[in-house]
Amino acid sequence: QGTQHAEPFAFYGHSLGSLIAFELVRHCRQHGLPMPAHLIVSGCNAPPLREKSKRLHELPDEQLIEKLRDYNGTPREILDNRDLMRLLLPVVRADFALGADYHYETEAPLPIPLTVLSGRDDKHVEVEGLRAWEKETAADFREHWFDGDHFFINEARQQVLECLTTELRPYLR
Repeated sequence: QGTQHAEPFAFYGHSLGSLIAFELVRHCRQHGLPMPAHLIVSGCNAPPLREKSKRLHELPDEQLIEKLRDYNGTPREILDNRDLMRLLLPVVRADFALGADYHYETEAPLPIPLTVLSGRDDKHVEVEGLRAWEKETAADFREHWFDGDHFFINEARQQVLECLTTELRPYLR
């Protein structure tokens, strides 16, 4: 506890993973654990602006599958395979439940740089929601926009990887 890593590290999360990465950084700070050098989040409104009304995990199977189509992150062949979806839906429901039950607690801004990434056509993230992440850091804040929807990380994979490389290059020796 309280020891420093020999090498710098960063946390990255997409969608619900953004909240998990954010809360993990806060946990490290609260418990005197090594802190990442940088936090990168994508496809997620800032924690205080999360929609509380989305209870997608409570939808009947068919409606949930239609919502997954809307997110455009699951291949159609998988969504159309009833046997496979019967196996996957419990995991998807748990993911959505975790996001729906998330409760933001106000704390001091993080002492590390924070970068946000978003797809220009993401119907699940708002410009204000993305920019509100700036209030969560006392260090540098940057935002990057890419062509694509909620899963722009797939559609613009090469551009996203180049962006991540640029953001993280200063930490390499």
